Amino acid sequence: MSSGGEVHEIVTTPGMHEVFIFIHTGILIAIAYFVGKKGFLSSLRDRHDSVRKRLVDSKHELDRTRVEIEKARLELTALDQTKKQIILETEDQGRKLGERLIQEAHVNAQRILADAKVGAEQEVKAAGDQLRQQLLREAVKQARASLQGESQKQAHESLVTKFLDDMSIALSNEKSKPAAESFDNGK
Repeated sequence: MSSGGEVHEIVTTPGMHEVFIFIHTGILIAIAYFVGKKGFLSSLRDRHDSVRKRLVDSKHELDRTRVEIEKARLELTALDQTKKQIILETEDQGRKLGERLIQEAHVNAQRILADAKVGAEQEVKAAGDQLRQQLLREAVKQARASLQGESQKQAHESLVTKFLDDMSIALSNEKSKPAAESFDNGK
């Protein structure tokens, strides 16, 4: 079977198979090394440069962030001091405002008391004046009534006296005239 489809077997010794695999792997590595030497080393260098650049950028970003954090911390401290100062000023203004309001309330209370005292004095004076006027009116009224009573009494007495005088004159005249004439005149 040597001429057409015979398979020849290679006789190998034990361990030769591993040696062939090792040689083939070495050849593949050598081909890959020489063929890809430029691309592989270049990609490793590019990767190294890229990592170094990112590391430097990250370090700069870290420094910048630290500066910003410190700046923010200082701003917070300044804001806290400003807040404390505003609170102190507000408390001081509130205290002053309270004192001023209390003083104004005292002044207003004193003015109200003074106004009330003046008002009460005016009311007492007005009531006294009114009482005096009323007493004066009453006294005048009583005086008029007393005078009128006396005046009426005097007028009555005067009328009675006049009547009596007139009667006595008439009587004395009648005594001198006859009786018939007295009748006619009496109509």
